Amino acid sequence: MKLNNILTYSALASLVLVGCDDMFEPNIEQHPDFDQLITNPSNYYGLLMTPYSMFNDGNTFYSNRIHEDLSTSDFYSNNLTSNWLLMGRGNWTTKDNGNPVDKWEQVRESIQYINLFLQSMDQVTWSKDPQTNEEFKQRLTGEAYALRGIHNFFFLRAHAGYVEGESKMMGIPILTEPEDINSDFNIPRQDFKTCIDQITKDLNEALKYLPDEYKGEDLVNGQSRNGLINGTIVKAVRSQVALMAASPLYADDSGVTWKEAADYVAEVLQGHTVVPDGNTWYCHTEEINAFTAGALPPEVIWRGDRSGTDDTGYESMCYPPSLNGSGQMNPTQNLVDAFPMANGYPITESGSGYDPSHPYANRDPRLDLYIIHDGSDFKGTQINTCVNNDDNSDGLNKETDKSTRTGYYMKKFLNEEVGVETGKVNGRRHYKARIRYTELFLNYAEAQNEAEGPQSTGSLGMSPYDVIKAIRQRGGITNDLYLESIKSDKDKMRALIHNERRIELMGENFRFWDLRRWKEPINEAVNGIKITASGSDRTYEVFKIDDLRFGDHMYFGPIPETEVLKWSNLKQNKGWE
Repeated sequence: MKLNNILTYSALASLVLVGCDDMFEPNIEQHPDFDQLITNPSNYYGLLMTPYSMFNDGNTFYSNRIHEDLSTSDFYSNNLTSNWLLMGRGNWTTKDNGNPVDKWEQVRESIQYINLFLQSMDQVTWSKDPQTNEEFKQRLTGEAYALRGIHNFFFLRAHAGYVEGESKMMGIPILTEPEDINSDFNIPRQDFKTCIDQITKDLNEALKYLPDEYKGEDLVNGQSRNGLINGTIVKAVRSQVALMAASPLYADDSGVTWKEAADYVAEVLQGHTVVPDGNTWYCHTEEINAFTAGALPPEVIWRGDRSGTDDTGYESMCYPPSLNGSGQMNPTQNLVDAFPMANGYPITESGSGYDPSHPYANRDPRLDLYIIHDGSDFKGTQINTCVNNDDNSDGLNKETDKSTRTGYYMKKFLNEEVGVETGKVNGRRHYKARIRYTELFLNYAEAQNEAEGPQSTGSLGMSPYDVIKAIRQRGGITNDLYLESIKSDKDKMRALIHNERRIELMGENFRFWDLRRWKEPINEAVNGIKITASGSDRTYEVFKIDDLRFGDHMYFGPIPETEVLKWSNLKQNKGWE
């Protein structure tokens, strides 16, 4: 147990107990003695601050900033030293710095704090008023169980796999009691089903104690607690766990069905519809400025902290160089090709009307919403990515570490009101959406299509067809000839749902995990576009930038080498020895 960390995070807790400015970013002004951990409720609550802190910026438990997706064919970067980029090019290892998706140490530390909290929380006096004291115990118990379930979900996803000599898929070590110097640390991994059952059990236990939302002026469960885990968040995570467990990679070992996954997510979505502007939640300046303590916009179930008014960080990283950005995150031709035509047809279909000599004409409007391509009007500037314009810093590979490597620049997540030019810096508030309703609607469409087919309305009263139609209409496909042509075909609807996830959730780090849980190919060439200008004419040449190099065993992540070497009962996943 890291005492210094406990004391540090204990100092955060008092502000969480009495309310918060936006989420929780208080200054650490005092470091209480260890004895105060039990005698002072604010200090004791600090045990849960380490688990909570894992969801903040800088960690990859929840993030709308591209990490894992750089290890897919959807994105490339002009920062060729990125661990995420290198992971997809054959550098994924069991070593300390060779596994960017590793969750071992972070989760084990968090689980220790959570178990310590649960062990002795009944000894803490949370309020002198007996009823309020009991209400605090209820809510805090729910938070602790929820945090343990969420952390173990990320832990399991990162480290599950098959062990040599075992017929069952193995998961992670399950710990429900705190460890001390007398504990046996040489514990084996539990099988995957046991892990799924324990995670679901913890989340169900949390639901016994937590309100679906924090509202009103109540001291314990009032709106001042917004930002903390509530029952709706727990139900959403439970549905994410079920979706993963029901997917082809895991289904034989999990015992979870597609129907169960569909019903879990339907429970969260009852009474909700696809949010009309939910696909641009990241640039609603007035809405974001108006947030009060932890308040949520209609699209978001759980969010991260709101940044200051001077935030220019992601724009500075992603704007094209002509707009003083570093152009780091580059969508690939692979991703661009996933966007259909305005009539809904994939560009590979004969009815699409796609013209390779005018590749951006009559496309799904979401292409222009999310990606900057040659000819895009961005911040009042027409972007030129041609290779044969010497005065064009935005052209393919024109400037090292700044110009695009693929022929495209990122537009999603960017607020065009932000300026990053020296002397004219103009920031805006940003936040990260941890769980969005769009994701959950796509989760429902996938699970319900697999369970009962594309036009079955299920327990939500909406069919997969209904969901996909609403999402695509929101995106601007108003005459969806393709959807109508496949609305009774389960296999084609599956492919369409998978592609809609790719588009709607692009850059939100789903693609890396989706390809694996679907058991779809994880290796392909990563392509870009080379555009040559001749007067007003353009010629387009698709070219290969790189190859993804994942071994077959890399549908599952490894156990850290340091852990396997320390503990004889901890067995490595196949292929990672």
